Amino acid sequence: MDLIAYEGVYSFIHDGWQGTLTLKADNENQLKAWYDSIRFARRFVGSGSVAAADPRHLKLVIHRFNEAPRQMFDGYLFGGRNQFLAGTTTWRNIPFGFFARKSGPSCLAPFGTANDRLSRRDFLGEYTLWTDGGLGGLEVIPGPRGIRAFYVDDQGTRTKIAIEAGGANDHEIKFELPAAAGSGEAHGYFFTRPKNGAAGLVKTTERTSGFFMTKYRDAVL
Repeated sequence: MDLIAYEGVYSFIHDGWQGTLTLKADNENQLKAWYDSIRFARRFVGSGSVAAADPRHLKLVIHRFNEAPRQMFDGYLFGGRNQFLAGTTTWRNIPFGFFARKSGPSCLAPFGTANDRLSRRDFLGEYTLWTDGGLGGLEVIPGPRGIRAFYVDDQGTRTKIAIEAGGANDHEIKFELPAAAGSGEAHGYFFTRPKNGAAGLVKTTERTSGFFMTKYRDAVL
C-alpha cells in the first residue's frame, strides 16, 4: 500500500482532547506529521513510521507534547477511503484511546466533564461504531450484573454481545464483535473527560485493526 493513502488532514481526538493532524509521505515508510492542538493553541511536530509487515499499522510520535518529550500513538488505518485511524496511546504510563478521521474539526457532544468521576453509568448509551468491518451501532444498557450490550448492523438487526467495562484501568472497555462487524475482540479505552466515546484495537486470530465509537444518546434509566 502506498503511503499516499495516509496523506491528508485529520480531525484528531485522544481521550477527548481535540485538534488537527496533518500527515504527509516523507520516504519509503516514513511520514511527516504536524499536530495543531486546540488545548495548547500551538502546532507540534511529529513523525510516523509504517510497519513493513502490515502497511496499515502506523506508529506516530508527537515531539515535546503534553508535558513529555514525546507521546506515542499506535494505530491502524482503515475505512473504504482510508479515512480513519484508531488505536491507543500512553501518557504517564496510563493507556488511552485515540482516533482520527479525514475531515474538518469534529464536534462531539459531551456527556460529562473532566471533573466528573468516571462511573459504570458513563458507559451506558447508544453509539455509532466504526471498525474495519464497516459502520454499525452499539447499545450499552444496564444488566443484572453490571452492563450488557447489543451490536446493531446497518439493517437495524440487534445481536447480543459480551462486554466488560473496567479492569486494570477504570476506563478500559472490551467487547466482542459479531461476524457482521468483522468478528474479533475490541479492546480500548473510554474517553475519561467528555465521556462521549472510546477507541482502541480489534484483534482476531489473523490480524489487528482499529475501532472507535462515539455516543449520540445517553441511556434512559
